[in-house]
Amino acid sequence: MVKKGLGDSYENTVIMEQLRGIVDLTKPASSLGITLAVPFAAVIYASLSGLDQLAFLRQNFLDIVYASVTLFLIHGGSQALNHAEDAEMDKQTDHKDTRPIPAGVLTEEDSRAIAWMFIMAGVARAFTTTLQFGVFASVLALFGVFYNLEPIRAKKILWVNIIWQATSRGLLLYPAAFSIWDAGLNPFAWAMGSVSFLLVLSMQQTADFSDVEIDERFGIITPAVHYGLRD
Repeated sequence: MVKKGLGDSYENTVIMEQLRGIVDLTKPASSLGITLAVPFAAVIYASLSGLDQLAFLRQNFLDIVYASVTLFLIHGGSQALNHAEDAEMDKQTDHKDTRPIPAGVLTEEDSRAIAWMFIMAGVARAFTTTLQFGVFASVLALFGVFYNLEPIRAKKILWVNIIWQATSRGLLLYPAAFSIWDAGLNPFAWAMGSVSFLLVLSMQQTADFSDVEIDERFGIITPAVHYGLRD
């Protein structure tokens, strides 16, 4: 069976293991989900502006693709950094032993280097779009970096961890997408971001259920660790 995701062995990859490892570092399913905010925001922005949506998409196709790749790089870079900083945890977690670092496909140093290249490239690209998009991209990058790194390492702090992610992946996402057209302060964009914030806040907690034991061992105090799980 061909390797489809992080849970599959690298023995089944159809491309060079290291290249597939780089792809896996970005957690492509998650990163692609983030990039979909850009075309969706474009449709909403056109509608709010009284423009023909299909015509707007055609006229701005290259900008939409460019900005989508930019957000992919920033989010993918933060995911690669997460792989590097959590490598020791992943090595001791049974369902994560097929990730690039525990599987021996890439090293922690490889992952960090890729993370910083992606993040810096993403932020630089954002500033070539609009100043406003560059500012939002920089803020998103900082959220991604300090979710993983000291002196903050937000992922280890109770409630801060899920609020941090809900803010970067939810609240700020649509204002950032609207900022491509210098409309990052649009109230509707922030309303969309607020709804996304609540969705991510509720869904993120379920993703932590399978990691309770290892998180507790390494001092990562998620709500699932703090309050425990009930059968």
